[in-house]
Amino acid sequence: MRWSILIAVLALAACKDGSEPVSQEASPVLAELAARTAAEGRPEVPALPSGMAAGLQEVRFDEKPDGQFSYFRFRFVVPAIAGARPKGVEERAGDMEFLCNEYALKTLSGTPRAYDRIVISMADQETEFGVANPQATQFFESFRVENGVCIWEDF
Repeated sequence: MRWSILIAVLALAACKDGSEPVSQEASPVLAELAARTAAEGRPEVPALPSGMAAGLQEVRFDEKPDGQFSYFRFRFVVPAIAGARPKGVEERAGDMEFLCNEYALKTLSGTPRAYDRIVISMADQETEFGVANPQATQFFESFRVENGVCIWEDF
């Protein structure tokens, strides 16, 4: 996926619950992230501890209508999670925690907007957000951030 599409997603992130997209004017953090990523270029996804390769598909900001939670979703494409020799649960979990700590937190550092959770997702192929795709293998994990570290949260 092209970096310009990621910036557009940052500028207009749709909520999972079907509420209206958030505009740049309504969400300064998205505007700030879009401007920073446009100026700095696409951040590199670090090598995963398991040895699998990952690419960033998109970043989304969601805020629940009741105001209870807000979170950033980092969606990655990791082809090796499916196929004849997929990695085990422990390796995937370690990779997701690594992506939260080493990619998501660094990407979000300095953002003015508070958030409650970071969601890391992996899919073996690009998928449309919120649309079921039975051909895709997907995994999701939620993390809270305490003292600058991602802590796994059970859904």
